[in-house]
Amino acid sequence: MARAEIAFAPFPNNKIPLAEAYVRRFYQFIKKIHREDFDVERATKLEVNWWSIHRRLFANPENQELVDALACLYEQIYGAESGKFKEAAHHRAVGMLYSDRWVRQGKPADSPLLIQEEEALYLGYTALKEAINS
Repeated sequence: MARAEIAFAPFPNNKIPLAEAYVRRFYQFIKKIHREDFDVERATKLEVNWWSIHRRLFANPENQELVDALACLYEQIYGAESGKFKEAAHHRAVGMLYSDRWVRQGKPADSPLLIQEEEALYLGYTALKEAINS
């Protein structure tokens, strides 16, 4: 996944097909190892899609499109529709928003945004775990 993120990172000269190839390889591996039943191609597109949306909406609190994209990815990978996926996606997007603001502020080491980001991500992953286990 790190290689996919590196391929996607340079703007505006990112390499989306290469990023997708790495994401596809990652999801194929996960599907095989854990004997999961999800569509690798769809998961690949949804993964890279939320990256694109996040880049476009960077630091924008009007980010429902990002929340929806994350929830759609969760539903695809975990094979169910759940309000908890939407809750998890919301908190993850909030965490990204704090991170984006931190970056815009020059990445100060003592920023309270880092604590807020951690809390939001914790809530997001807790909700995701609950959704998966329900």
